[in-house]
Amino acid sequence: MVLYEILTGRRTIERTLPKVEQKLIEWVKNYPADTSRFSLIIDPRLTKQYSLDAARKIAKLADNCLKKNAEDRPSMSQIVESLKQALQCS
Repeated sequence: MVLYEILTGRRTIERTLPKVEQKLIEWVKNYPADTSRFSLIIDPRLTKQYSLDAARKIAKLADNCLKKNAEDRPSMSQIVESLKQALQCS
């Protein structure tokens, strides 16, 4: 969740938003990282000071971290390595 909070600039739950956007995890599912719509969820305060490719990689990592089965989630060392690789893209 933290990775999506960083990418979007939103909290996990935002009760001031329309009902369909209140739960961050449900909202971001509508903007998969491998679609052209993905850039719509990026925090506008970043003002394009980021690599879209790196943001996509971070979103995919976030998706993996949120898998239902704990055994399918990456280890902390895999997370760190994935973040390092994403930073190299930027």
